[in-house]
Amino acid sequence: MSPWQASCRGHASIPESSPASGYVTLRAKKDNLLCRAGGEIAAHEFHHWDCTCPGDAFAAEKPTGRRWECAVASDTLYAGFPHFHFYSTWNFFTAFMTPV
Repeated sequence: MSPWQASCRGHASIPESSPASGYVTLRAKKDNLLCRAGGEIAAHEFHHWDCTCPGDAFAAEKPTGRRWECAVASDTLYAGFPHFHFYSTWNFFTAFMTPV
């Protein structure tokens, strides 16, 4: 088993409805490859899969206030359904370019 597989355990399935979708703000729960703890990233989540181990490195929040935990992240890895653009938040880009 590779280190990547070990960090992303769980099983994926296709649910009857999309488990999470739309624009979200990701808030880092700890320092990681993308940002420092407490840092925020504008993102979008849209997928047709659900998994038993979605990760807990970030708290995702929709403008409606709905929240959930997501993504696996470390100082060398980001794996999660939410996707983002580096220009969404300039501080996000500059933090990414600065080692944690």
